Amino acid sequence: MKSFIQHMIEVSYTPTKDTEHDEVKHQAADSKTKEGKPYYSSRTRRGLKGLTHRKNFKKALKRSKTTTMSRGDLEKTGNFDSRVTGLAKHKVKRVSGQFKSGEVERPVVMKHRGTGERHMLGGNTRAAIGSSRKHGGKVDVQVIKHGRKRLPMDRRRRVGAAVQESTAWQYITEREQCQVYTPSQIKDLEKFADRLLNKYDIDIEFTRHFRDRMNDNRNRPCIQIAELQKLFQKMERFHGKRIKGHGEGQAVILDMQRDLNLPVVIDMKKGKFEVRAKTIMRKKNFKSQDKRILY
Repeated sequence: MKSFIQHMIEVSYTPTKDTEHDEVKHQAADSKTKEGKPYYSSRTRRGLKGLTHRKNFKKALKRSKTTTMSRGDLEKTGNFDSRVTGLAKHKVKRVSGQFKSGEVERPVVMKHRGTGERHMLGGNTRAAIGSSRKHGGKVDVQVIKHGRKRLPMDRRRRVGAAVQESTAWQYITEREQCQVYTPSQIKDLEKFADRLLNKYDIDIEFTRHFRDRMNDNRNRPCIQIAELQKLFQKMERFHGKRIKGHGEGQAVILDMQRDLNLPVVIDMKKGKFEVRAKTIMRKKNFKSQDKRILY
């Protein structure tokens, strides 16, 4: 069997992939909280802003170079999450299948010319699986460079402080942390939903990524468990008909009153509808190609 690296060498990269550009636009729009606090460093925000224009993004991809990154390098890259276990099983299965077929696009990383600061633009799942021990701990990525090569003289003396700015958003969010829900609290919420919906042959499950996004400070105002309990009570009032009417596949459950978006995967198992919530976010006008189930 070919290794992941061998597959990536043989795969031709398509620089006009729309999904990667859509992810860049999403990150650029999400780079600040509602109060205007930054999630990413100023350099990363400027880089994302420049790539939101499709023409600039295509040009940058054509000029990008391929490099091999280890798991250690990726861990130091902003917006990268190495926890494969937290991803939805169907997503891991789909990406693993792409590795075997050899039709996998390289993840895209943005790198600042002056400080070397890196930021994952797209392909986190591919990078996480490809850099696992099973595939040799290394992965090929496309690197888009941005920013000036040399910093001005007055800033050159403060490079150390400038590099630390990349993690400044962590300290900002620590001051106004949302309540951190424990795995047992999320498990209790899952049991609450099952007690309401099991009689309609609907089983609710939450992924690890769902729990992480529940605790994410980008949700303004913060998401409360009581809000989700009310959402499941709405589902019970409709006897689960909207979920059953959708059938198997991917969908987005939307609480219109609270702007809560729950991308889910609906599967039919042993005569029951298994609804697996992949993630959650509070956002107005959330855009998705999947059908919406409104409550």
